[in-house]
Amino acid sequence: MSLTTPWGLVTDYESDFAGRFYGTTSAIKTASVKPVLAYRFDNGLAIGGGAQIQYMDARLAKAVGFGAGEGNADVTGDDLAAGWTAGLN
Repeated sequence: MSLTTPWGLVTDYESDFAGRFYGTTSAIKTASVKPVLAYRFDNGLAIGGGAQIQYMDARLAKAVGFGAGEGNADVTGDDLAAGWTAGLN
């Protein structure tokens, strides 16, 4: 069993940051669970496999110019994905 957080990032700049039009906030959090089973045969051959389940939560924000003024763009999202892994040795 593997419990990991393979990706993570947080940047948070002030609203008057010179690069605010490229990004003011970036926040990415992940959690991954990987249960795996394996079996080694008498001749030394081993085979294994398992599931992969990963959750991600993200927020990206930046300043946006509107002629004489500024505003903010903010995007958030999350997702749950599943996959598998297999191996032979």
